[in-house]
Amino acid sequence: MDGYMSLTNDYFLLYHGAHYTSEDALVLEDLEEDFFCEVSALVLSTNRKNFSYFFALSSFKDFLKQMSTLSLNSFEELHLLQFHLIKRIQEKKSKQYIHKLHTSFKYLETKELLSTQNCEKLISLFDPHEFHSFEETLNIDEKDNKKDFLEQKNEMMNFIKELQDLGENLSYRNELKEIQDYLNKQKFSIGITGVMNAGKSTLLNALMGKEVLGTSVVPETANLSLLKYSSQPYARVFYWSKKEWQKIIYSAQEFEAIALFVKESEDIFEKEFDSYILDEGRVDDIKVQDLSLYTSAKHNKSNLIKEIELGVDLDFLKEGIEIVDTPGLDDVVIQREEITKGYLSQCDLMIHLMNVSQSATQKDIDFIIDALMYQNIGKLLIILTKADSVSEKELKEVVSYTKKSIKTQLARRNEESKFDFILSNLEFIALSSKMALLHKLGKGDEALKEGYSLEKTGILKLEESLHETLYGEDSQKSELIINSAKAQLFKSIERQVSSLQYELRLLSKNEEEIAKELEVLNLKKDENIQNISQMREELLSCKADLNAFSKGLDSFIEAQLFRAKTRLQSRLMDDFTYSLEKKKTKEFLDNLNLSLDLALKDTMVDVLRDYRYKFIQKSQTLAKKIHLQYESYELTEIEIEEGSVLESVNKHFKAGLVQNASYVLCSKLQKAFSKAKEKNLSSLSQQVQENLQESYDNLNEELNLKVEVIAKALIEELYISLSKPLVIFEKNLEDEEELLSYSLINYEKDEGKRGEHSLYIHKQLKVLGNASKRCQI
Repeated sequence: MDGYMSLTNDYFLLYHGAHYTSEDALVLEDLEEDFFCEVSALVLSTNRKNFSYFFALSSFKDFLKQMSTLSLNSFEELHLLQFHLIKRIQEKKSKQYIHKLHTSFKYLETKELLSTQNCEKLISLFDPHEFHSFEETLNIDEKDNKKDFLEQKNEMMNFIKELQDLGENLSYRNELKEIQDYLNKQKFSIGITGVMNAGKSTLLNALMGKEVLGTSVVPETANLSLLKYSSQPYARVFYWSKKEWQKIIYSAQEFEAIALFVKESEDIFEKEFDSYILDEGRVDDIKVQDLSLYTSAKHNKSNLIKEIELGVDLDFLKEGIEIVDTPGLDDVVIQREEITKGYLSQCDLMIHLMNVSQSATQKDIDFIIDALMYQNIGKLLIILTKADSVSEKELKEVVSYTKKSIKTQLARRNEESKFDFILSNLEFIALSSKMALLHKLGKGDEALKEGYSLEKTGILKLEESLHETLYGEDSQKSELIINSAKAQLFKSIERQVSSLQYELRLLSKNEEEIAKELEVLNLKKDENIQNISQMREELLSCKADLNAFSKGLDSFIEAQLFRAKTRLQSRLMDDFTYSLEKKKTKEFLDNLNLSLDLALKDTMVDVLRDYRYKFIQKSQTLAKKIHLQYESYELTEIEIEEGSVLESVNKHFKAGLVQNASYVLCSKLQKAFSKAKEKNLSSLSQQVQENLQESYDNLNEELNLKVEVIAKALIEELYISLSKPLVIFEKNLEDEEELLSYSLINYEKDEGKRGEHSLYIHKQLKVLGNASKRCQI
């Protein structure tokens, strides 16, 4: 809102108890400054009570003629002049000018042409501290935007605390509390990956400044671990469900290592086994000190555990950071890798550890490419661990080799054009976690004896990179959180301003006028109740429609997968037939795993993209329908946020692909194609079809589960979003009725006391007006 519009609103509300605006033009004459201030003070001090007295004075009429060409014949016409006078005063932006205006108001008070209370109102309205340019406000905002997320969050929390003291309205205070809760519950997730013995536990302990995870030669973290902040430490163990264990058994048919894992697990636990592997998945809360008995690779119980959740009281996690510490990428249990990738697709940042004394493995390279191309990872830090064991030259050679390996693998995938994209999202950091941990544990002398200062360990560079990625001014997530909080705060302030303005308007009315307004409101009450009820039915109907639509998309997924499976089968058979003719079957078999992996990923990308598009189209159509319904019921205060539907859909579809590992399918097809002969192509085709059908049936089931979870969360969020304006409208009606009733019952006949309360409300409005500017994005 323009500055002068805000001032005119305040002026007409506080001084006249009414709203006024005009688009009519009016030319003001250029008068000498002192004279202009004196006449302006006289005009602005004129209200309905003294208008007849002033208008009868010929000197007053002469002043008006000198000020403008407007011929004043009524009090309403005087408002137009007052409106443009305020605009002129605001354009001056001169504190000296305002001081002269104050002097004129006080002069009128001494001559008893203006009451003391009205003089205080006018002086309060034309406050010299409020007369700064909008550009100055923008400059302040620009400075705020250069602060990192934590600074902005802290300032906003303090700002909200100040605003809570400005209103007794319970709804307003609850809204502010909700914004505080929104800021406090934001999470930033860091995924830690790497092959076995890459040094994940030592790194995490160095980051957190405490030995939280085991670091022995035999890896302690055989399971995926989710680390969260908690003032009261706790540990929670999640076991495999029966359905998940059946998938492990299915994989064991093709892989001997998994078969041994299954046999070992079932033999050790025997009769106890069924008490751990339950339909819904068993969950145990245990003592933190007993954690290693459950999750260490030394203890067989870890075989039955899918993941653990650990709550610890550490400063590193206090600002909403959560860490996903994964089992090694070379874990024999395929399902652990699937769960790992599922978690990582939701991380804000990924740290991938590579032992600097070993070359980047194929697992490393495939994982890096997969993370950036398919899992929506925005930033990937590659940490070269045990940097104290090699020279600077050898470090550079490792980085160079890794980049070269990425480029080579992209070439195999015909994705060379993605090389620059991948490099732009990679950062290499050499780190000696062991030396860093010594410094963090207060044993820096030991590290210094080895020639490692805290800076040389690389931990400071890593911490700086983490801070910048998660909280820095270029962090898109941080910016979205702050802007969302500002938008919520802006709306809450606007609603409180509207409530206070309404209360201010009531203070200018007598008992009869308030009673009449309450009577009118009650007459419309039944109509409003009916409209609200019908609108709720429309919203529930919209929700049911979207639920039915999402269930109907199951057949769309199935049809898409059938077409993809048919195309893949045809391509595999054509490529194999060609390889037989050219005697290149070895090359075909060497490329089979990669071909299948890419084919499955591309299928999932296509299906989820098309599903997302259809969901957006349907959601937006229903949102427009709801908007029209709001209008048809004349709920004029209703406003649906533009882009809220698209934003919600994008947020829920941000998570990466279904983590359907292709290892089992690859193994089966490798065997089938290896044994095949040219004369048995028909039998081979049937075998390939059966294997693909089995794999795509599993994929169909997993995709449907994924979109079912997404759709359920999304539909509920959209329903709440579309219902929120109605909730606000209903609450506003309740507040208006309550305020009218209160004003009537507690009507203050003493005009002086009503004036004092008006001034009090105006001071609140001024503070809220400035607060509103700070919230503009």
